[in-house]
Amino acid sequence: MSLKTEFNPITGDFDLVLEPYVTQTATTTDATLTPVSGSKTITDDTTTAFKTVIVGRRTNAPLGNIYHYEVVGSVKNVSGVLTLGNITGTTYTEDDALGIDVTTGNAISVSVSGSNLDFGITGASATSITWKLETTFTEI
Repeated sequence: MSLKTEFNPITGDFDLVLEPYVTQTATTTDATLTPVSGSKTITDDTTTAFKTVIVGRRTNAPLGNIYHYEVVGSVKNVSGVLTLGNITGTTYTEDDALGIDVTTGNAISVSVSGSNLDFGITGASATSITWKLETTFTEI
């Protein structure tokens, strides 16, 4: 959970609000899809929107290449069966071209397994990249 401020029109003040999010990490060393640790379980009979910010940094020579993506989408859980809604991927910075996922249009993949929302990343051959993903969720 993270704290954010939100304007309260009734009081005219800003309230502190807990914002649900999940932080995940991964390391890629080649051009194969690597699962990201820490799935998000989607509650039965809900619809959930999510926004994931992904940043990666190359950790072998040449050091410091930057990878920055964003994935926005939705998922619904009807009686324990998950279905992905529309998924949109945006590439902001990609110092080296990485594999392209057909759903997101960048190196990030989104999938469902059971009642879990899962992410994966495709790196580059002979390239070590450390990744961090932060996802916020809105559920109803």
